[in-house]
Amino acid sequence: MECLEGDVLKEFEIFKVKVQVKDSDVVGVNSVVWCVEFVKANEDVAPPHNHLKCGIKVCKDLDAYLCNN
Repeated sequence: MECLEGDVLKEFEIFKVKVQVKDSDVVGVNSVVWCVEFVKANEDVAPPHNHLKCGIKVCKDLDAYLCNN
């Protein structure tokens, strides 16, 4: 997933997120790997910690939903 427009691009020249879900041979055990690639627009821009926190919250909420349904 690549950000093509919006507020994120005010701070980052490039902002890409790759999410990969890996199945396991063990029933009920899977993993998710997130790769985030970004290039700050300038040196004054802070690292994207808030964006990553949002991604973590989405994963936790999705996990809770999938485990209960």
